[in-house]
Amino acid sequence: MGPASAEPSGWRPTLRRSRHAVRVPDTAHPRDSNGTMWRLRPLVGILVLIAITPLLVVLALPLLVLGAILDLVTGRPQLPTPRLLAFGLVYFLYQYGGIARLAVLTFTGKRRALERHSEVQAWWIGSLLRWAERLLGVGITWPELALPPGHVVILSRHCSPVDAVLPAYWMTAIEQRPAHYVMKNALLYDPCIGLFGHRLGTAFIDRANGEDATTAIRRLAATAAPRHRHRGLPRRHLFHAGESGTGHRVSARTEGESSTTLDLANRLRHLLPPRPAGTQAVLEELPHAVVVLLAPVGLEGFVGLAGIRKRVPLQRRNGHRGSIDLAAWLLDRDEVPNDPIGQRQWLEQEWAKLDRWLNDLRR
Repeated sequence: MGPASAEPSGWRPTLRRSRHAVRVPDTAHPRDSNGTMWRLRPLVGILVLIAITPLLVVLALPLLVLGAILDLVTGRPQLPTPRLLAFGLVYFLYQYGGIARLAVLTFTGKRRALERHSEVQAWWIGSLLRWAERLLGVGITWPELALPPGHVVILSRHCSPVDAVLPAYWMTAIEQRPAHYVMKNALLYDPCIGLFGHRLGTAFIDRANGEDATTAIRRLAATAAPRHRHRGLPRRHLFHAGESGTGHRVSARTEGESSTTLDLANRLRHLLPPRPAGTQAVLEELPHAVVVLLAPVGLEGFVGLAGIRKRVPLQRRNGHRGSIDLAAWLLDRDEVPNDPIGQRQWLEQEWAKLDRWLNDLRR
């Protein structure tokens, strides 16, 4: 079903924690494509974590009180500032929890046990999402999509830091499948993302260096293909979404692009044009993979401290049980061309359909 169709039915209404283990074959993680970067940046993140967390613990109560006073004085009775401060503290504390569990896996000889690392990933993300629901109103309605066995390539809209972790939790905790990720290398500074991401085979890429990024993505897909028959490959940060299809953000993204891409950028109202190189690399390495289009709805404007503070707590969407809906469509792989030009046109057409669906949704 294409993204221009009516709203998918049968969405799962609440965030729940999986009680089952994620099954992943015990095998060596994929070849590291980031050199020593994965070691240095998480180490810097850990040092910052150690330095900042004691200050947060000491200053937590005064900051919460001052934040509440500020919100009341400025007419924000729902107290978004202390909510954000409380979630920030929770986030830092769960970093310690993730690092501790990583240390346990390391010292008990399970450094290469991908199954255990996937379980911890699901626990870490799920815990943060539950606290986000309690403090920020981030209630998620999950898709109910019948995924066939085998590889899954997820092409996801990206409009907020929150939706970055949703595919990982959906795949590992709900669908009971392991997940490979493509992430920007700046996220290596997050200790849990950097350390666990390396062991789980995440491809950390520099988006300014398209050729190296494509090579890293191709290596990731090639590593998964022969050995892991049930690998999910959630894809994010290669495609970006914006509130508008016009303005300086589009101009910066489309500089040097073809006239077809520029025309697409001018027509899109809620998304920016996709970057096809990474998708083409994965499709080439995984010719029989199922392709899923993912579109988080309800997080528009939920980016940056000012934007998040303005919207916290998120309210339930009209006619829905949660504040965020995760829409998903299973695309027909037989319609995906084999040649690069055809694949690019196909991807841009699907992106245009998704943009029209988002536009209809806002009416």
